[in-house]
This record gives sequence, C-alpha cells and structure tokens, in this order.
Amino acid sequence: MPTMPVDARPDDPLSREMQLLLVAAAADRERAARAWASWLDAVDIEDLEDGATALLSLVRRNVVDLQAEPSIEGRVRGVHRQTWARNQLLWSAGAPLVDRLAEVAGVPLLLPPTALLPAYDGDWGARPLERIQVALHPESVEPVRDALAATGWAVDHVTPSLLARTRAGLVERWQSQDPAGNWVSIRWHVLRGVRSSVADEQLHGAAVPAVVGSSRVHLLHPADALVERLWNSAGDPTPGWVADAVQLARRLDGDGRDGDAIERVARRARALGVLPAVRDRLALVAATVPDAAVLAVLDALGATRPSLASALWTLPEPVARRGRVWAGHAAGQGVVRGGRSLVRARWASRQLTKRGSAQRR
Repeated sequence: MPTMPVDARPDDPLSREMQLLLVAAAADRERAARAWASWLDAVDIEDLEDGATALLSLVRRNVVDLQAEPSIEGRVRGVHRQTWARNQLLWSAGAPLVDRLAEVAGVPLLLPPTALLPAYDGDWGARPLERIQVALHPESVEPVRDALAATGWAVDHVTPSLLARTRAGLVERWQSQDPAGNWVSIRWHVLRGVRSSVADEQLHGAAVPAVVGSSRVHLLHPADALVERLWNSAGDPTPGWVADAVQLARRLDGDGRDGDAIERVARRARALGVLPAVRDRLALVAATVPDAAVLAVLDALGATRPSLASALWTLPEPVARRGRVWAGHAAGQGVVRGGRSLVRARWASRQLTKRGSAQRR
C-alpha cells in the first residue's frame, strides 16, 4: 500500500513570529499590515520556520502594500506563482479522476484542501492544495477502484479484503499515488474517526453543487465546511488551517442557505457530538486572529450545550479508545443508536475476518 506522509499532531504552541504571520495572512487589512511589518522586523527571510513560506501567498492577497525590500516582495510574489503552478499541476492530474468518479460513482464531495478554493475567491495560488481529497459512499467501492486504475492511480493495495471492509463501512479512507507523485485521498467517512453512516448522509445530503476547473463536484454546506475544517485539522502539521477557519467563518453570513448559518455551525457540531472539540479549536483561531466572524461563531458554540455523545470522546483510560470508537458511531444519531451501530460494525468485522481465514485454508 502506498504510504502518504503521516499527519503530525503538534503540541507546541505557535511561535510569536508565526502568530504575526497568520495575522498578516488572515486578519483585517489594517491589523494585517501592522502584523506584517512586525514580522519583517522579527525574522530572517532566508531562515523561516516550517510552514511560514506557504503563508506568504495569503499575505500577498491580504496586505495591499508590502512595504518591503524588492527582494522580499519578489519572494512573496514568487511563492504565490509557485503555489499557483503546483496547484494547477495537481488538479490537472486529479481532474480526470474526479470526472470519471462523477460518471461511475456519483458526483464526488470535494473536501479540503481543494474545496477551499471558493473560500479564497477561486485563487489557485492562495494556499497549497497538497492533495486531491473527495468523499464518496462506501457502496461505490468497485467503480471507484476501476476509476482510479483507469486514470493512472495506484490500486495494487486495493485488495478484495479492503474492498469488502470498505463496503461494510469499516474503512475510513483510501490513499493512492500517481506516477508523478501526486496524492489522492478517497474518504469513505467525511470526518476523521466518525464511522456513522447517518452522519455521512447528513453531510452529503446538505452539500451544494459547484464547478472546480471544469469538473462537477459537491461542496459541503458553508457551516458544515467550517465544522469539517476545525475537526479534521487536528492532524494538520501546518498552521494554514487557522487562516482557512477565518475565511470559512467570514463566508457564513453571505452563504447561509437555510436560516442563520452561524447557528447552524453550533447545531451541526452538537448533532455530530464534536461540539467541545470544535469550540476549542475555534478558540485557538480566535486567540491568534480575533476576527469578528470567528468570535460570532465562537459565541454560538459557547451558548450551545454539548450532546451526551460528545463526552464519549474524552473518557479516561482504560476505556478511552472504546469511548472514541463509540463516539464515532454515535455521531448524528445519539448514544443508543450509535451503540447499536458499533455492535453491527464489530459483527461485520468478525464475519469478514472469519471469511478471510476460511479462504486462506
């Protein structure tokens, strides 16, 4: 099976310099300009910490007058151009797969990073896309495997056993690489650690149609997109997710389709049983970039009582792992139904294991 770089979970707080750069990349123009000037005074542009260079593309969008030496301005523009070019190459590699999936498995749900293009006004140079990531329904496993193979992505690791386990809802994602080194992730469950088919149906069902490049896709509802970014970014080793959250929060008022989109964030996070974690992640964003839109969503999350299912994510040892698994099944349907879902999943896993053992004899 191809090995994609493993997600990191950084425990160290952001450096002062990185906080300044995030403010320059995502805050309002006046505050961003001040932060940019302070960042320039504090760093050696030739020796930047990990993750800083990628944010320069967002700084170019957000700070109208860089007021920097020509060499620094040139570097910032160069980062944006390089990001644009790399993203175009990645999408050129992935678009045939996206189009084939739409034909054989239904229009795919495009997930971040690529799904963030509308949040950045369609700017392909705003942030690195890193990989193509789409979500699909588990019953479409065979057509998806065929689509991967037909468009040049590795499928050697997609064994009959993996197909069966995926169809049963027991696999979270597939990852595949093409000969050029590009990566695609096929997510069978939208949220990390959440194996509830009910939650997936709710998120797929609220998605909105869109066109990226010339490909038809679905995008998460803006409120759901913010929940997804805050939850799934817990494994993101780069600080760009902070800027993503700010952009998504700002789009809620204009993009809400069914009532107050800010309240919808709180309702969705509560229904999925992830409200405390989403609230805490957004609090980290607000501590760095105290944008009005971010604070409004944070207030809504703070005023909403978490569901019982959310407590399962933080059970103490020795039952912590069991609690997280139960919580993943309880998302969108509650503790009792989630327990039944978990029992069915374990039964299916045992049956598949027995079948595999019998076939190997």
